[in-house]
Amino acid sequence: MSSTPSRRRFLQAAGAVVAAGTFGGTAFSSAVAAAGNGNGVPAWFRNPALVARPKFRWWWPGALVDNTEIAAEVEAMADAGFGGFEIADVWDSVSGTGDETIDPVRYGWGTPRWNSAVVTALRTAKKRGLTADLTIGPHWPSAIPGLTPDGKGSAKELIHGVAAVAAGATFDSALPAPAKAPSGVTTGNPSPVVTPVLHAVLAARLQEGSTVADEVIKLDERSVTNLTSTVDNGRLRWTAPQGGSWALVALWTRGTGQIVNMYDAKKTGDASPVTSPQSYVVDHFGPDGARAVIDYWDRDLLTAEIRGLLRQVGGAVFEDSLELKTTAHWTPSLPAEFARRRGYDLTPYLPLLIGTSFSYGDTVTSRVRFDYQQTLSDLFLDNRVLKLKAWCNSLGLQFRNQPYGASVDSILAAARTDIPEGESLGFSDLDSFRALAGGGALGGRPLLSDEAGAFFNGAYNTTWKKLATTLGANYAAGVNQAVIHGFAYSDAPGAQWPGFAAFSPLFGGSISFAEAWGPRQPSWTHATDVSAYLGRLQAVLRTGTPRVDIAIYHQEFNASADAPFFTDTGLRRAGYAYQFLSHGALALPQARVSNKVLVPGGPAYRALVLNNQTTMPVTTAKTLLDFARRGLTVVVIGDIPAATPGYYRAASEDEELADVIRQLLAQRTVLKVSTEADVAAALSRAGIVPDFHPSSGTDLLSVHRADGATHYYYLHNAGAAATNQTVSLAGSGVVYRYDPWTGDAAALPSTRANGRTQVSVQLVPDEATVLVVRPAGQAGPVQTDSGPSLTLTSWSLQVEDWRPGATATQTTKTVHDLQLTQLTAWSSLDELADVSGIGTYTTTFPLPSTFTRAAGVRLSLGAVFDTARVTLNGELLPPVNVFNPVLDLGNRLRNGKNTLVIQVGTTLNNRLRVSRPDLFGGNARQDYGLLGPVTLVPYNRTT
Repeated sequence: MSSTPSRRRFLQAAGAVVAAGTFGGTAFSSAVAAAGNGNGVPAWFRNPALVARPKFRWWWPGALVDNTEIAAEVEAMADAGFGGFEIADVWDSVSGTGDETIDPVRYGWGTPRWNSAVVTALRTAKKRGLTADLTIGPHWPSAIPGLTPDGKGSAKELIHGVAAVAAGATFDSALPAPAKAPSGVTTGNPSPVVTPVLHAVLAARLQEGSTVADEVIKLDERSVTNLTSTVDNGRLRWTAPQGGSWALVALWTRGTGQIVNMYDAKKTGDASPVTSPQSYVVDHFGPDGARAVIDYWDRDLLTAEIRGLLRQVGGAVFEDSLELKTTAHWTPSLPAEFARRRGYDLTPYLPLLIGTSFSYGDTVTSRVRFDYQQTLSDLFLDNRVLKLKAWCNSLGLQFRNQPYGASVDSILAAARTDIPEGESLGFSDLDSFRALAGGGALGGRPLLSDEAGAFFNGAYNTTWKKLATTLGANYAAGVNQAVIHGFAYSDAPGAQWPGFAAFSPLFGGSISFAEAWGPRQPSWTHATDVSAYLGRLQAVLRTGTPRVDIAIYHQEFNASADAPFFTDTGLRRAGYAYQFLSHGALALPQARVSNKVLVPGGPAYRALVLNNQTTMPVTTAKTLLDFARRGLTVVVIGDIPAATPGYYRAASEDEELADVIRQLLAQRTVLKVSTEADVAAALSRAGIVPDFHPSSGTDLLSVHRADGATHYYYLHNAGAAATNQTVSLAGSGVVYRYDPWTGDAAALPSTRANGRTQVSVQLVPDEATVLVVRPAGQAGPVQTDSGPSLTLTSWSLQVEDWRPGATATQTTKTVHDLQLTQLTAWSSLDELADVSGIGTYTTTFPLPSTFTRAAGVRLSLGAVFDTARVTLNGELLPPVNVFNPVLDLGNRLRNGKNTLVIQVGTTLNNRLRVSRPDLFGGNARQDYGLLGPVTLVPYNRTT
């Protein structure tokens, strides 16, 4: 594409955004707004900047890569219109089932060869204007080579041994030892040598009927006795008091031994094994873990050249979710930090931290565990997130992390990190994204990232449509950056056609959860259409400021959940958009009410919902009381907070909480309802109408962003049926539909009333669109069908058949030519049943005389698998909407003969079924091709 002056100005503006390290929000909007093309569609939407486009997680088999190939793969991503990549080491994904030969000493993460390859990737990214991210370690959770499992900076756990002592009996023996191996040891990994360190010895009377053999050992809190000082060289002599049986609990700390790679488990080119330092998971709660990571990077990874390149093209350092294997999280500073932050000594309550093994009674147990989780959350934020964020920022980078998977306040962490990230695989419900989005919005974070497109058993059968469907829903929950999972390096030892693919059945067994996007896929032919589509949506979702109707209080730790946090769908179906805020997030200075809205400079929530919240910190209750007094509507569902969640001064805290809640419920701005299903009606009675208000209950999900007097609405049909209804939008003006597939805009017929705008919306299932309400402009016409349609049934089909070549990365291509009198799936044609590749359909037809009187003609492709491109009379038409493949031909048809060419791309599933039956033979054939019916429909326009 030629670089016109306006295009150059736009790219220069977008480049300034990248250089400044700004990724969204007002800075993003203002930097590119001036580059609009004057036809009603801003340039940032028509040609989204690279910084707004999706990026790939790029899997390398360690440093066993070729720099020429590295450069070529960056070029491939750039040519396909993607905005960047995240380099991830998946060396241990190269399974040890054959004679694979990777020497980790030479090719491991952080080695000189790794750094050399990173330099090549960064240089090529600079050349093409891409953004480069780096993962914080060789795998996940965060780990670095050189640590010892028991040493400073490695992950630790609390473990226990228990013995029964009868009433009046004397225990005179070695302390009961821990019963299980280190929690981090997994099948196939060598068992590390860890030495338990005694931390405390407690004795407690067993509750009546309980024994030390029970799944949950019930202890009498009042009887707990600290015997630590009486231990002599690992032995204890102690006589149990009379009256009931006793449990003697020895509590130890040790390294978890969790390893994220198996660098000594592979073979080399000679007969002798190679052993290199294991990468042990670091302590995520104490300061030594972050320090160990920073020191390793500064010493071994950040060469002067890499530092310089990162300041030019670097985006973020990424840390994955907290997949920490442990019995009970521990860090050496925990006892002192717990006492300082929670106000009491943790020692007598240590058994309660060991999962669900011990209980002091439901109330005490739950309160102490809450305090423990809160302390871990505090330490994770202070000692890890904020320290790594500051270090990244000092390098000119941002810290992107997934703050969930352990007992941490994910919502608060999302507010404090640079870029919070969720994942489409681990978040089974959109409320997990809404939780991170709430924290991010409160903290003013312009991006919510998504590790997108990991699907179980999705290797070589995932379509662009499936990826776009998943992202369509995630965008509606607050996501505005996709890191696609993923782009795999071409080759690795043991790879077979079509090449190396991390996490596919080719490497790691029969279960897969990743696609290997890239030029090895036939559908990559149309990747530029998808990257531009996603880029346009992401650009819209970063423009202006988010506007969210409702905040819902969510006190639990860990945003990753298997069920929604708000279960009734009525609130969403009534059009209300909502996010979740935690007690930690509400303590931030940004959580303030002005003009009856919460966070007025951000999402501007008009109500806060308490959903059967039975516990609450007093400080949070006081905050809510202040909100209500300042005019914020508070909806209380069902049960009210009757107890504080922590243990310290519980009785007096509960009494104070009760007084604050009484005052809260007395406020005129507080509404009390019985169930979740009552909330929407209560809000309506209070005059709180959703910014996006459907005329009837709907499965349309919406995101509203405001930029001055202009309002942007992202809409996604999450239902199983098409929708056609009138909706009311906050904002007064003319409504434009921005087409995310083509980059075009069209004014829509609309009406205005009471400062709002009404417009008709039509979307098929999974389809997304953008509506923009602007103060100025003129409403558009309505299209109406004007006569009989024409169905095209006779086609010539040429199929480029992709097959394995002589090497793992070589693809051979043969051609099949067929004549079709009706459209049908390739899987039903003997010649094409097991073929994957690219199909080109061609037909010629005369223009019907009735069409000449129409204002224009629409082309409907019917059903298509997966992506398509259309050429009419030699002209390439705009990209095809994979959800609703209808193109407006306008007046492009000509009198006489017209030639229509439709190209479709496929996955590799059908070919791999027969070329690798051991792994893919059980997959069902996918119904490739243009399935139709393909019809031409003339239309007229009416005002």
